[in-house]
Amino acid sequence: MIRLGLNIADYRDSGTRNAFERLAELVVAGEAAGFDSFFAGDHLMSDKAAPGGHWLEVYTTLSALAARTTQIRLGALVGAVLFRNPALLAKTVTTLDVISHGRAIFGIGSGSHPDEHHAYGYDFPPPRDRLDILEETVQLVTAMFGGSRTTFAGKWVRAEVAVNLPPPITPGGPPIMIGGTGRRRTLRLVAKYADIANFTGADSLVGELNAVLDDHCAEVRRDPATITRTMFKPVILAKTRQQAEAEMTPWQRDHQDQLGFITGGPDDVAGHVRNLLGAGIDGVIVQLPAAHNTPDRITELGSLLAPVLRPG
Repeated sequence: MIRLGLNIADYRDSGTRNAFERLAELVVAGEAAGFDSFFAGDHLMSDKAAPGGHWLEVYTTLSALAARTTQIRLGALVGAVLFRNPALLAKTVTTLDVISHGRAIFGIGSGSHPDEHHAYGYDFPPPRDRLDILEETVQLVTAMFGGSRTTFAGKWVRAEVAVNLPPPITPGGPPIMIGGTGRRRTLRLVAKYADIANFTGADSLVGELNAVLDDHCAEVRRDPATITRTMFKPVILAKTRQQAEAEMTPWQRDHQDQLGFITGGPDDVAGHVRNLLGAGIDGVIVQLPAAHNTPDRITELGSLLAPVLRPG
């Protein structure tokens, strides 16, 4: 499903190039280097912790990238559930799947960054309500992937005889990826609905997250082996570990353990990923620092990790 995914953190360019053209160049390089998927962040603006970032609307961007690529799968990491009307979201993801000839991944989560939501006029309800909205949204989108007339009346989500034609190219609709690590609700939603789980955080959490997810699968009578477990990982790759650590910003050093950075030379980075596979992770979605977002750097990382994650 997903073994080696790529995420680009920021669409800024130091020159005068069009932001999309630069992004497309990076994604095309990633596809050639062995990345099997590209995920764009669903942000409308940067938060206060890292102001000034440049972002393009995620599904417009992914659809344009579909026309520039041929094999790499495309999705949001992960979609903010409050940003789009759920029925329109089903149509939007379906459209991406049609344009890409069946390469869409439906990435979705309960949302974060309240300042971003408020800036664009969205409410940001408490976690319990956002998770309820997430569940109803996934239920509606899944139903609409069938293409037939869909009527849905939930507490938060509604649709009345919504027709989704043409249907997705992918039989049954694009695979669903739910992001998050909430033990009680989020991972239960993964067990009930998702094809792919996306975790974040320190490596030490992997065993616990997998165990909790397995328990939820048992409760809903689902084979846990049917869920692909992926992990988002920021990566700083240099010639040596010392050089990689020297390239870290103060903020990155402060959050190194919390975010689970992979840092070091080629052997360090490849070994770190092998350890994740041994711990029960099926695939990684990697993100280079903004300063490293060049075709050469992406090619270097893909060429290093593709043999580890996509042997043969």
